[in-house]
Amino acid sequence: MKLLSKCILKQSIRGNWILWTVLTALFSINAFFLPAMDLSELPTSMQDAGLTSMFGNIMFDGMGIILLLVYAIIVGNKLVASEIDKGTMSFALNTPTTRRQIILTKTLFYIASILAMVIVPMILATISTVIFDAPLDLGRIWLMTLAFILFILATAGICFFASCWFNRSSFSLALGAGLPLLFYVFISLSGLDNFGFLEYLSLNTLYVGDQIALGQEVSTWIGQMIALVVIAIALFTGGIIKFLKKDLPL
Repeated sequence: MKLLSKCILKQSIRGNWILWTVLTALFSINAFFLPAMDLSELPTSMQDAGLTSMFGNIMFDGMGIILLLVYAIIVGNKLVASEIDKGTMSFALNTPTTRRQIILTKTLFYIASILAMVIVPMILATISTVIFDAPLDLGRIWLMTLAFILFILATAGICFFASCWFNRSSFSLALGAGLPLLFYVFISLSGLDNFGFLEYLSLNTLYVGDQIALGQEVSTWIGQMIALVVIAIALFTGGIIKFLKKDLPL
């Protein structure tokens, strides 16, 4: 029995390739040109931080994380909840394509598109580093990339799980977009007096890109990366199981 459906895969690509292309292009432009930046033209504080730290802050804590979250939230909702809400899912369910094929294909597309959206720009950054002979620590950058991917996949898992759980797109977005935004509020407030405990209520605490940028030992952050893997697997698996068992309007 086939686990995937070419038809569903093509449908997912057709419905999301424009958004993916635009956001990946924006991410890639920054990734390619940042290594060529002349640090002497920047403020002293930024020069002291070094190109590797500055690259990580811009790509993984700044523009990059915004672009990936926008993609994860929009596409995560569109893949399941939005189709159920609009009634288009019923057409797929009334074909020989099984529920298992539908959800596994959509899951594969979602994860693969996120991976490609991060890896393509980082490949360009690596090429740029070689071309411009930039003082960029590529080993550390790729470790930061791995940490970033795991954090985004864990966050995308929330969006995917919400999309599989609810039949209404509005409810899916409320959880899939609301919870990641709440995590950012928590992590921001945790820096204030008497609000430090909020750090432990935010998924963002498990993101270790800044620790890798500072060159901290693997033992200080490997546990957080493993936790992100477990969370991502649990959320995607839970979403798949929920979709397979839920009652759907046909």
